[in-house]
Amino acid sequence: MLEQKEAPDFLYHYTDLNAVVNIFDKGELWLTNVGFMNDPTEYSEGRSYLQEKLNEFVANVTEGVTGNRVGYNFEFIDELFDRPAYLTSFSTENDLLSQWRGYCPGGGYALEFGGQDLATSVSKHSDCLI
Repeated sequence: MLEQKEAPDFLYHYTDLNAVVNIFDKGELWLTNVGFMNDPTEYSEGRSYLQEKLNEFVANVTEGVTGNRVGYNFEFIDELFDRPAYLTSFSTENDLLSQWRGYCPGGGYALEFGGQDLATSVSKHSDCLI
C-alpha cells in the first residue's frame, strides 16, 4: 500500500554557488525538466516504483475480497509520467559524498530546509508533489 510519510526535520539541497546566489536573490528554487536531470533513471525508477506499489495494493485487496490475487494495468501512470515534469532534489543527509559529487563537482553548498516548512509550501500548489 502507498504510504504517506512524515516530513523529515530537515532536507538538504546540494547546489553550486551560482544557484545559491539566485535562490537568495530571487527567493525561488528552480526546478529542472526531467529530461535534463543528472541521473535520468530517477524518473523512470519512480514510475516503476509507483506501478509496483499500485499492483501490490490491488493484488492484496482483491485477494482479501475474492481469495484470488488479481493484477491490473494502470494505463493512467503512463499518461501521468508522459506529461512534462520538473523536479529538484533533496537529501536527508547534510554531508553526503555522492551528493557533493553529483550536484557540486566544482564545489558548492548544501542548503538546509525545514522538512515540514517545505512540505507545507509545496502543498499550496495543486500540481506539485513532494
